[in-house]
Order: sequence, then structure tokens, then C-alpha cells
Amino acid sequence: MARLYVSFNMRILLAVIIIVSCCSGLIYSQELGNSRLYIPQANSSQIIIDKESKDTTQYFNGDVQAYQDDVFMFCDSAYVRNEILVAFGNVVFVQKDSTEVYADSVVYRPNNKLANFYRNVIIDNQDEKLYTDRLRYDFGREQATFRDTALMIRENTKLQSLTGRYDIANKKAYFYQDVILRDSTLSIRADSMAYDMDMEMLLFLCPTEILQEDKELYCERGNYSIATEEGLFAGNPQYKSNEQKASADTIILKPQADIVELIGKASFQDSVRVATGHRIFIDDNNENTIIEGNGIYQDSTTYVKGEFIKRSASNGIFEVFGNGFIDRDERIIVADSITYNENIDRGTAIGKVQLQDTASKSTIYCDEVQYGNEDELKAISRTDRRPYIMQIMDDDTIYLAADTLYSRKVYEQIDSVQIDTQSVMSAYPKAKIYKSDLQAVCDSLVYNRQDSVFHLFRSPILWSDTTQFKGDTIDIFLKNDEINELQLLQNSFIISEVDIEAYNQIKGRVTNAYFKDGDIDKMKVNGNAESIYYVKDDEEAYIGANQSTSSSILFSFIGDELENIRFFDESVSVMTPIKDINPLTLRLEAFKWLIALKPKDLESIIVK
Repeated sequence: MARLYVSFNMRILLAVIIIVSCCSGLIYSQELGNSRLYIPQANSSQIIIDKESKDTTQYFNGDVQAYQDDVFMFCDSAYVRNEILVAFGNVVFVQKDSTEVYADSVVYRPNNKLANFYRNVIIDNQDEKLYTDRLRYDFGREQATFRDTALMIRENTKLQSLTGRYDIANKKAYFYQDVILRDSTLSIRADSMAYDMDMEMLLFLCPTEILQEDKELYCERGNYSIATEEGLFAGNPQYKSNEQKASADTIILKPQADIVELIGKASFQDSVRVATGHRIFIDDNNENTIIEGNGIYQDSTTYVKGEFIKRSASNGIFEVFGNGFIDRDERIIVADSITYNENIDRGTAIGKVQLQDTASKSTIYCDEVQYGNEDELKAISRTDRRPYIMQIMDDDTIYLAADTLYSRKVYEQIDSVQIDTQSVMSAYPKAKIYKSDLQAVCDSLVYNRQDSVFHLFRSPILWSDTTQFKGDTIDIFLKNDEINELQLLQNSFIISEVDIEAYNQIKGRVTNAYFKDGDIDKMKVNGNAESIYYVKDDEEAYIGANQSTSSSILFSFIGDELENIRFFDESVSVMTPIKDINPLTLRLEAFKWLIALKPKDLESIIVK
């Protein structure tokens, strides 16, 4: 069995004494249950008997040594009375050859191995030392309790408090009231703190303030590793480092890896970014920021929302998943997932995509869009619904749909300087347009945003109210978000329904129609112009049809009524009475009334 050995030297004068001098051999032994206290050595031994109480007191003086099981004691002088050992002068207790306790005096109860040490108390446990003026030590449990200011020193770390408990057996210490920890770079203040010496870990049990070089941190519970400088902080934690600020339900710091992790109601900001979410993971070493759960990320150029956000500053890549939202450079994107590379200005959005151009007041809806390089984008479909663009025009909205929408900027070289002159949107194949007063279908079209012109190609057909326009190519010119002019290039054909199976008809090589307040104001047909127009009397009854041919014809309108027809060069006109007309046969060559192809609403242009 291991033993504790203590020696001390002290001179005591008593009024009545019996002097017993022992130069060698065992001079004191006391049975204490299963244990025994031995005093094998002292320069002198004296016994005093109190005549009234009949208590026996035995005094030991000079190089006193004692032991009980694994506890050894040294002191200058001591006495034993009523199974209590009281020692004075250079008191030293040693337990298991590893723990040493120094003091000016001690009261030791061998029956329960409890000791109360007084003045200049030091516990030396190899790796750490504890200094105080009063200490209660349980040698059976190897636990010390202090209720006077104590200071623990472990290498460069100093930890002090008013009260506390030192569990030597389990290498743990607990500090209470005005707790202060300091080392070369660290300062911690709290009202209570635990210290696990094996793990070199501090446990925070109440509001705690931590200062470390340029870092400030507050928490109400958590832990901190002195060895690795890593920590977990909870209870309203607040973190600040230079221009960085963070808060969350839990903050995890790994400074050596340059990692900050925030969990629960997380918020982070520095000089270039702001982030919020359920969890934020910041790896400055690899320049990665990850946000999970209702995340928001914002810097000087970009605002991002999503259930999962990852930004890799090293390669300039944004990844957003789950209700993704990015606002950047007058462009807002909403989608199930979004990726974007800042370095090459390219990205992809997938799933329920909405891409809004705030400058042009237009929005693209699609299953997938690839975008970048300023106005460049390509919208495609992966379901039974085609991509479409919505453009707000005054009090109305125009919709354009096709299997693919493609937008780009067209540049022009002027004096060796590249200038962006046009922003062009292409739609193909099976392009369709729907507006409350304008509908169109064609195989493909191009829309020039700068000039506000639609170019419709390959069998284009356009409807405005009850009028149908056809040509090999149709150009639609907008002004102030309304139709200003139509150009029907090659094989132009215009049909307007006046009654059941009765149609006004105009055809020619090229037709220009000019609009005013949403209605046709003038229309000029050039090249082999032909027309059939039903004529009304003053009572608005049809009286016949006028069929004309000329090289060019100019039609003038008031509202939706024809006011005047003017022929250029040689013309031929034939008026047929209404009673002699068969509407089913009164047709110009190549007549086709294609009203069944006319888009009826938004749904009719986006469903495949």
C-alpha cells in the first residue's frame, strides 16, 4: 500500500508535561477501523493528560514524520488529541508520490482522512499548482475544497476564484465567484468555471466573457480547449473578431483551421458580407461559406436566399438549393437550385425558374436557364410546359413562349472600340405571343430590346382584335409599350372577319400597318396589291363588296372602320351587290382563315 510521509520541526513549551524521548523506533500508533496512523519519527515526544477531561494529548517535536495508508506527512511539530492530528511548521503532505500539499499548519482527522490546511497552502500535482490560504482536503476521495481566494497555475495558464473544488483523482477543478483565467493570449472572466486538466478543457457554467488577442466572445455555457483554442459556446453567445461579428444559439470556433460554425438562429457579418440562417459554416482558410436552413447571404453586389447556400470565394462559385433566390446586377433569379460562377459570369438555375430583369421589367419562367455574360441566357423546358417571358407594358402584359428562349448582346466595333448596341431575345421553335390585344404564332422570332422590335420568321401569323396578318416575315414595332407599326414582308395577307364566313381581305407583296391608340390608323400595301372590302350604307347595313387591284393601295381608318381607300398608279375596282355575293367563294387567292391557331390565353402558349 502506498503511503504519505510528512516531516516538520517545532519547539513547544507546556506548563505540565511528561517528556518521552524517543531516538528511534515507532513512537505513536493508533488504530482507526481498517486503517492505522503511524508516527515513526520525531526528535522528541511528550504526553500531557488533562486531569478534568482525562483527554490525552501527545506532542511531537522536531522532524516529525507520519503516515496512514498512502498518505505521508512531514512537519516541524504536531500533537494528537482525541484522534485528531494537528501539525505546525513546514507542513507537507504527499499522496501516491504525485500529489504534494504544503501549508503552515493543518488539522487532520485520520478516521475519515479529512485535513484542513491553513496559510500559504500549496497543492503541487506535477502539472498544476494551487495556491490559497485555507483548504479542506479529502485524502480518501482526493478532493480539495477552498473558500478563500485561490490561484491555480498550469504552465502559462493562471486561474483564480474566491471558492472552488479541486478533484485531483479525476483531474478536474471547479471555480466559483469572480473567476479569472489568464495566459499569454487569453483572458476569461466568469462567476463559475470547470477545468478538465486531462483534456485541457474549460467548461463554462454561467455568463462568461472571453478575450483573446483580437477576439471577443460572450456565452452563458460552453467549453474551450486551451491546447487547440477550439471551443463550443452556447447560451446567447456573441462573437467579435476585428470586423467579424457573429451570434447564434451555439457557436463553434476552430481558430487554427480558421473555421467558425454557427448553429441555431445564426447571424454573421464582416466588412464584405452578411449571412443569416439556421446554420452557418465559415471556412476562411479555404474561403468557403455554407448556410443551411432559411439562409440569406449578402455582399456588395449580390443578395442570396435559399435553404442551402454555399459560396466559394476562391473560385467565385455560388450554389443555392431549396427555394433559391439571387439578386445581382439588375437580375433576380428564383429556382429550386441555382449555381453561379462570378469569375466567368455564368450560372444555371433549375426547377420552377423565374428570372427577372428589373431594368426591362421582364420575367422569364422555365424549367432550366443558363445565364451569364451580362444579358446572355438560354431558357429551356424539361417538362410539358414551355419557357416563356412576361413583359409588363403599361397597364398590360405581353407573353412570349417557345421551346427555347435565348438572349444575348450584339456588339459593334466602332474605331477599334467594342460597343454593345443591341440586346436580342430569340425564341424557337414554335414561338407564340399572347397579349390582350395581340396574339401571334411562328416558328421562330427575334426581339430587339433596344429598338422594341419583334421579327417573326417562318409562317408567322398575327392577330389584332378580329384581324389576321400573314407574311413570310412579320416585324412588330412597339412604341411606349404599344404596337406602333406592323411590317408584313413578302406575300402579305390581311383578313378581317366582318360576319359569319364574310371577310375583308388585303394582300400584296409588302404591307405596312400604322397604329394609333391601339387601332389601325393607316395601312399601305405595295406590290400587286389586292383587296376585298364589304361596304355598308348609312344605316350600317352591308350593300355589297368592292374588289380592287393596284400596284399600291393606302387604307385609312377611323376606329375600326375603313374611312378611305387610295390607289396608286393604275387600278381596277369592281363593286358587287350584296345579293350577288357568295361569302364562301369571295376569296382572294391563298386565303386562309387560321383563327383556330390564335392563342386564347397564357396557358395556350406554354403547354406543349
